[in-house]
Amino acid sequence: MISVRQRVVLAVILAVATLPIASACSKSGSSALASLASQASPTSPTSPTTTTPTTPTTPTTPTTPTTPTTPATGVETFTGTFGQTGYGVHPFTQAVRGALTMTLTAVGPDDTLTVGAGIGSWDGTRCTLISGAFSDAAKLGWTITGTAAVGNFCAAIYDAGTFAPDTTVTYTITVEHL
Repeated sequence: MISVRQRVVLAVILAVATLPIASACSKSGSSALASLASQASPTSPTSPTTTTPTTPTTPTTPTTPTTPTTPATGVETFTGTFGQTGYGVHPFTQAVRGALTMTLTAVGPDDTLTVGAGIGSWDGTRCTLISGAFSDAAKLGWTITGTAAVGNFCAAIYDAGTFAPDTTVTYTITVEHL
């Protein structure tokens, strides 16, 4: 007597063996597979005349689904120099809507210098500072944080009108974005 499980295994083996032929004769091999599988149902009166013992396979351990996470954060570090009435502009792309943070991490030659700094929109040639996203009195450690839509942005640092003519400022800006 053949068990139901053995019938199903045999039907699958037959389906796989005949699939290339069925595929060549029709637009979809799935109908051939479905009809063979339906013949192997427990209510089918058909039974094979010979049986071949099969080696049972070891069941695989199901994979544990991963917990969705926040998209990876991009951290970009920009450096440069500028003098009186000068500026530095650094474009970047926000790939998904989410957090955006800019920090003035270094300023020299004197780390007590006051500079202008902010986030702007980038059109490919110009950085237009976003209202409320900049300061004309930024100092070392100044940070601005917000939520940004997908798009092209820029980090800007500039002389807010406080530099002497012979001043050359070096800076580092860190931008964290998605």
